[in-house]
Amino acid sequence: IYYQPSLGIYIQQKINDQTISYANDTQLRYQYEGDGSIVSNLSSIESTSVPDDNNYSFLNSFKPKL
Repeated sequence: IYYQPSLGIYIQQKINDQTISYANDTQLRYQYEGDGSIVSNLSSIESTSVPDDNNYSFLNSFKPKL
């Protein structure tokens, strides 16, 4: 006689079969990130006192793709 294992046993077997790995959305840390920069991290870029010499007015002429 063949019987199907319970759902709990099936799930436990699947968990045991899995290889342990980190999720793809983990934070990555780089050793030299920010070395020699006037900002310590990307979140402080907006608060720097560096003048913005770029002229982005041309972006207003772009239209959405259809």
